[in-house]
Amino acid sequence: MDAEVVAAVISALLGGAAGEVGRSAWSSLTGLVRRRFGDGSAEAAALESAESADSQRVIDLMVERGGADPVFGETLTTWARETQPLLGQTIHNTNTITGGTQTGPVIQTAYIGSLNFGGPQQ
Repeated sequence: MDAEVVAAVISALLGGAAGEVGRSAWSSLTGLVRRRFGDGSAEAAALESAESADSQRVIDLMVERGGADPVFGETLTTWARETQPLLGQTIHNTNTITGGTQTGPVIQTAYIGSLNFGGPQQ
């Protein structure tokens, strides 16, 4: 789980980032937590009642749950990485090439939208 990205996104959302998009992202997180832990769970209740003053408590709870449950942790990381660009946040990405000598062009990126390597665009 990428706790740094999860914490940054939750903090931004609790701070009111992205207006309606932020509210939609928070609703998405709440749904994800309800599906994993249940409607009446402490996790769902923490999200439903959260305010900006509660951000560290909510972040700690989500990171703790994500660390204890690898499947939830990966789901939470995926949600945060997909949400982060919508909030206008910079994505920090690390790419590593290993396994001996590499020759030829290399493209390293976190996300790719449309990509053209010199041929006519379709």
